Amino acid sequence: MAWRLCVCLVTFLTFQVVYSGHGVLFQKIKQKMLDEQRKMFYRADNLADVKTSYIEQPLDHFDPMVEKTYMQRYHVVDSYWNDTSRGPVFLYIGGEGPLDAEQVNSGHHLEMAEKFGALIFGVEHRFYGDSVPEGGITPEVLQYLSSQQALADLASFISAATKNYSLSDSNTWISIGGSYPGSLSAWMNLKYGHLIFGALASSAPVRAQVDFQGYNDVVKASLSNEEAGGSAECIGNVTAAFTQVDKLLKTKQLSKLQKDFNLCQNLTFDLDLQSFLSTLQDPFMGAVQYNRGLGKDSSIGNVCKQMMATSDPYENLKRFLKEVQISLHLGCMDVSYKTFLKEVEDFPWFYQTCTQFGYYQTCEDGSQCPFSHMLNLDIDFAMCKDAYSVSKKTVYAQVNFTNEYYGSDHPKNGRVLFINGSIDPWHYLSVLKNLGGNETAIFIDGASHCQDMGGHGEDMPPALGPALDKIESTVQTWIEEAARQK
Repeated sequence: MAWRLCVCLVTFLTFQVVYSGHGVLFQKIKQKMLDEQRKMFYRADNLADVKTSYIEQPLDHFDPMVEKTYMQRYHVVDSYWNDTSRGPVFLYIGGEGPLDAEQVNSGHHLEMAEKFGALIFGVEHRFYGDSVPEGGITPEVLQYLSSQQALADLASFISAATKNYSLSDSNTWISIGGSYPGSLSAWMNLKYGHLIFGALASSAPVRAQVDFQGYNDVVKASLSNEEAGGSAECIGNVTAAFTQVDKLLKTKQLSKLQKDFNLCQNLTFDLDLQSFLSTLQDPFMGAVQYNRGLGKDSSIGNVCKQMMATSDPYENLKRFLKEVQISLHLGCMDVSYKTFLKEVEDFPWFYQTCTQFGYYQTCEDGSQCPFSHMLNLDIDFAMCKDAYSVSKKTVYAQVNFTNEYYGSDHPKNGRVLFINGSIDPWHYLSVLKNLGGNETAIFIDGASHCQDMGGHGEDMPPALGPALDKIESTVQTWIEEAARQK
């Protein structure tokens, strides 16, 4: 569970990073994916022009006595904006990582911008990428990092953009986001419905949860899903391999584990053991969440092939982890708690998990998790306390507040389309069925995390094409409905 990082993956760099407690390998996998996506982007043809600028935002939107500000980066794509007086405006929301021009300039939202003649604004989330206050992210500044402040930034941006780009009430704003930005998109419509007419929320974990056991329950189901490339034999071998790891830990055979998995240091500290266990499961979780994001080698099918290579599940796990280390150019695996803590302190998203969301993926007894059942919340609570002085009690209280404030997975009175994939573990915290009124849902069989946001492409699951059509028809309905109301 150590340092978990989830990437909202779609084709051509359209993704957002979601920290959720992964270990060191997940971070390396994420970086490799980012590099591959950049290569794909620069090979793409017929890309629209992107203009980048900055807007001054209050550090605190809710206390006028705080006079400090910061500069928020945003990108503009106006290549398809034909009817400036009535054309729709897409607000592409950034998340817990840099929002580069490449991300705004590709994906399904770009296809829809061409179809509907839309103007696109891509707005980077406060305190990520280039949208950092002068002096950096200090403990004093961190108190202003929240989803509420981020939504207020977007509302302020809409007001400024409306003026600067000569927009009017005839221009319909639609928010778009995936993963954490998907939640922001839904919440933007919920809290600022007078500004955002409709919201697309892909793979949006709108239900905050401290102990996110459901993540690995879905991982198990996906690894055993034959249509996704898994099998009963595969998940059986994965479970058996991690059972052997637990046995070695319980019998104190730590030196064997250190040698078998090429660790950089001895396993002497309890939180180091938690970091180690988290790191071992990272490639499996990454394969399920991204499924083919880095090509066939990163797929569920390839992982299962390697875990069934011999009749010895533990030996298969050793070989598989060795191949992962080689592919990521790792001399050894650093599973030190101190290393993870330093990375957490340099990456503000974990602060948001401690103060708003949780999302800590565990593997405790009673769950369907196929990995080590010695992995619990201890390391997450320790990092919240050691990095930010946030107590366990506060984590639970803040997560409860988030659900009460936004309505969890049963919000009311919004105009939101929730989009999720069956393979994606994050669908467990999203909205999977129509809630009535204008809150509807699409559940895409065989789709991974935010896969719909990549738009049309090769190697799509059969259900994705009709889902993209449904998304486009929903957007068209919103545009027509908004026009009738004006």
